[in-house]
This record gives sequence, structure tokens and C-alpha cells, in this order.
Amino acid sequence: MPATALFVRRKPLIYTDVLFAFVLWRFSIKFPKIHFKPSALGPLQSVHLREPLLWYFKRVKPLQTSPHVIAEMHGWAMSRSKAGLRRPALGYFWRLAQEELTRLGLEEGLIRVTDMELETLRSFGPIETAILTLAKRQGTVVLTEDGRLRGECAHQEISVLSCSDVLAEWQENQV
Repeated sequence: MPATALFVRRKPLIYTDVLFAFVLWRFSIKFPKIHFKPSALGPLQSVHLREPLLWYFKRVKPLQTSPHVIAEMHGWAMSRSKAGLRRPALGYFWRLAQEELTRLGLEEGLIRVTDMELETLRSFGPIETAILTLAKRQGTVVLTEDGRLRGECAHQEISVLSCSDVLAEWQENQV
């Protein structure tokens, strides 16, 4: 991908895996005594992806996702297989999430379940279907590490980025 290609695509759609990892990483900085499984950081377990993602988010804001993604983030925050946060830590997580996402200009595009394409909904569920529908409507890029969603984006000719793409762009711009 050529230099500055990421900046041409404004308002990237952020899928749960990347958005949750980002907020959880920022949470871990502010509340270092609250522990969770390192695997809950998903793609951001790799320390070298953290600063590039923050750099990217600051430059392409406003970020965009769907309310479905935000709801899934709540489930992941509470899930024992992900972060396993309980009160009061869960409240701290959401306070930090509101601050971070406000700073990054998060916008949420609502796609009603009743308006979703049934075949895609059957195959992927409402979260992925909402992201795919928004991306098609807006002609924008999806940022995800999810292989199945990436494959469907390619199938539907939707542009897709990974954290590695962001890292490469960041490295090119550090010179």
C-alpha cells in the first residue's frame, strides 16, 4: 500500500477486535493495578502495534463503528475468556472508553436488524452485517484483524486494513 494511502480513506469503520483492544490497552495504562488476561488485548498483545494504532486513530478521526460493536465490547469486557472485568472495574472501563472515544470523535452508524441483508445476517450475525452494510453504503475501509470478516470484505469488494497495514504506514511516516 503506497504512503498516505490510509489517509485518503476517512472515517474508517472499526470492528470489535481492534476497537476493544485499543480501549483495553488505554484502560491498562490508566488503571495498571486492574488485571485481565493479556490475550484480551487481541492484536495489541503485540506492543509494537500500539503506538502506530494511536497515531493512525488521531489522524483519521472521526472513527466510526456500529452500536452493535459497542454492545459486543461490553460483552467482551465482562467475559471471563476476554477481560473478565467486574464492578467497579467495569465502570472504570466504560468511563475511560467514553473519554477515549470522544477524543477520537467516534460516530456510530445504526443499521437496523430489520434492514440487514438476510443472507449476510444468517452467515455472519448482526455485528458483522452492520459493519459490512455501513462500509458498502459509505464506500469506506474496514479495520479488523478478523479473518472471516476480512474474507467477506474482499468478497464484497470492500476495502480492508489490518493493524499491520497501519504499522507499515506509521513506519513510512517516521522517516
